[in-house]
Amino acid sequence: MRVTIKEVAAEAGVSYQAVSAVLGSCSYARASEETRKKIYEAAEKLGYVPNISARILQGRSSGMIGVLIDPLASQITFNILFELEKAASRRNCRLLIFEAHDNPARLQEACREMQQYSVDGVIALAHTYPGIGSVLDNFDDSLAVVPVLDILPGKYHAVVNDTAAGIAAAARHLVDSGYRNVVLLTSGNFDYPSSRQRVEGFREVLPENPIFFLRAADETEQMAEELKRIVPEIIAHKADAIVCYNDLTAAAVIRELRANNLQVPEDVGVTGFDDSSFCTVLDPPLTSVAPDFAAMADNVFKLLEQRIAGERKNIFTAVQPCLKIRKSSLKHSK
Repeated sequence: MRVTIKEVAAEAGVSYQAVSAVLGSCSYARASEETRKKIYEAAEKLGYVPNISARILQGRSSGMIGVLIDPLASQITFNILFELEKAASRRNCRLLIFEAHDNPARLQEACREMQQYSVDGVIALAHTYPGIGSVLDNFDDSLAVVPVLDILPGKYHAVVNDTAAGIAAAARHLVDSGYRNVVLLTSGNFDYPSSRQRVEGFREVLPENPIFFLRAADETEQMAEELKRIVPEIIAHKADAIVCYNDLTAAAVIRELRANNLQVPEDVGVTGFDDSSFCTVLDPPLTSVAPDFAAMADNVFKLLEQRIAGERKNIFTAVQPCLKIRKSSLKHSK
């Protein structure tokens, strides 16, 4: 049987009116944080599901947030989705997910479908295709949309990982660790903002040092083949440290360095990007730039709430990552 608000109120030990206001996200809800916590915990324990249709008919918020996601996206996209789900739960919201792969037109179509479900707003995770900015600019202004991750400032609120700051931190760390000829190995596809930002971050710290570009940074087999050519070129430049495009690239670079009789970190230091789950089990464990996914998710909801409330001033939030230092970048490690 469907759990009722009265049952949630009895479990939480509060009034029916308080539960109705808090779970209904009503503007007049004045419950304390302690009371709200009791209500949310009781609702979760009992498996309470709000009557969304009734809320919509009453002219109130549906409590649903649409999410556009690419089903073939990298792990980083699903890491932020995981944190978005937790942030939504804390706000008593539910996520309605639509998938779209490499099809900007489908993104707009999905947004129209979401409006039919009366979503309060949309979080766009599937928008990193070249030229997608113009599509986002043309969204119906009545729909609150917040893009996340690989996006440039535009006519919308947005939350991104500060890629340039992360790469700069990795380069600076390698220099501080005693490496003297640090190079960047990154994607040559500058249709994506994050590719340009990697170069900007590296140039901020080492403006004159060499940069090597991969044509297939996101295609595992092609990238591995490219590295068989590029790593010897990097060695020929007498590089003693490499800031890599991502963790997968870094893992493949370590393998190629060993194939060329060089050891990490003794001969060459290596850093990655994304702090993937396998970083700690590589030999040696990989130093990597770790995006703060929890902070990104919280900022997404803050901006979305502002947009839903009618805020039209565009806010672009870049969340600082942190560098997880491990043995691969410690020149004098034991």
